[in-house]
Amino acid sequence: LNVHLDFKSDLFIYYYGLVLLALTVLVFLLILLWPVELPDIPLKQTKEGRLALSNHGINQFIQTKLSGEDLSNIKVRLKNTRRQRKFYIVADSVYKQATVEELPRISYDLTKSLND
Repeated sequence: LNVHLDFKSDLFIYYYGLVLLALTVLVFLLILLWPVELPDIPLKQTKEGRLALSNHGINQFIQTKLSGEDLSNIKVRLKNTRRQRKFYIVADSVYKQATVEELPRISYDLTKSLND
């Protein structure tokens, strides 16, 4: 084939270093900006102490509130980060049609109770 390649190792090492540096910075920024799951919701922080609601306590509160609404097998998943709190709730109901009609009221009451 008579192909002659002129290979300069210094140039290769320079570009390899730049790519490695860019990947390292990208991974570092990804680690810093990744949302961290918090163990509780702080209510008050003073030099005397800290008052917070734990995620387990919030789950139990939601299950207790929903158990009075003719729902069973209630499963609550909480995503608690610095910027947002999301609740994923799954439950079974014996009277599905009646419960579907009541969902807006149940959701409003639960949101109001959680905010209080």
